[in-house]
Amino acid sequence: MRGLPGSGKSTIVNLIKSAFDSTKLAVCSADNFFTHPDGSYHFNEKLLSVAHTDCQQKAKNACEANTPVVVIDNTNVRRWEMKFYLMLGSTYGYVTVLVQPMTPWCMNPAELATRNTHSVPVETLQKKVKSYEDVIPLYYGWFCSEAKSLRLLSLSSRLLKECLAAFPEFRQDLLITLGVTGQTQDD
Repeated sequence: MRGLPGSGKSTIVNLIKSAFDSTKLAVCSADNFFTHPDGSYHFNEKLLSVAHTDCQQKAKNACEANTPVVVIDNTNVRRWEMKFYLMLGSTYGYVTVLVQPMTPWCMNPAELATRNTHSVPVETLQKKVKSYEDVIPLYYGWFCSEAKSLRLLSLSSRLLKECLAAFPEFRQDLLITLGVTGQTQDD
């Protein structure tokens, strides 16, 4: 995750949590360091580096345990703030996906100040907006709904069958490429 306080990260994290069994998911956040067992939040700027070290250790433990989904719920305003987690994911063979809320107010300090749950002042948010570094993705992805995925699968299956029927040489090349031998024409 990346985004300023109040941008909608927690909403997305809660949706991710609802989609996965808790044994298959780890959510690591520097904010958790400042959250007491009774649920109260007491931020101490002097302990911020300790909080981030704690978050990194929890993420590393989750990766070492092969937890299927590891979510880093921090602001990650600058690229260097993500570097540890990107390297960690690479080391342990994870596919890293950067998720950033694209709410209409995600870069509006005044609106963020009213929406964030930790009372981060507008002045701090203004500084964070100014220091926010863009990240250019190597890949882009799009995700269909289940209904559209099934429709796309059906369409591609129909088109493949039509191509196989119309172009016997394509069928032979495909079977060779897939390493399939001894198949009847109907298989």
